[in-house]
Amino acid sequence: MKTIDRQPCVAQCCGCELAEGGRCQKYLVPAGQWRRGVCRDHSALRAEMLEANKEIEQKINPLKANKVSADAKRFEARQNAKEAKAEAKKKARAVEKVRAQAARDAARQRAATNRPSAGQKAK
Repeated sequence: MKTIDRQPCVAQCCGCELAEGGRCQKYLVPAGQWRRGVCRDHSALRAEMLEANKEIEQKINPLKANKVSADAKRFEARQNAKEAKAEAKKKARAVEKVRAQAARDAARQRAATNRPSAGQKAK
């Protein structure tokens, strides 16, 4: 079986959780990830990028703010409708179970009243 030779990590990889034993556990050529500028999987930088993205997301163009809120309202309405539909199905199943049990009980009761007793059989 052929073993995979991983190239050693570059200096920028220091502090990353993926760098173990001087070799990247995800990429065969870690230097290639840094040629693009920043390795997108570098654990320390990833947290910083996520924070930066949160700040960017908070700055919404006022002209688009209404569209975003309208989309959010539509999504919430769809979710509420789905939940209501699921709840209605659950209630319908419960009612159906009660009806089925009542029908079984009634059938048992009819069968018990139509069954001859032990004294009637002896005659």
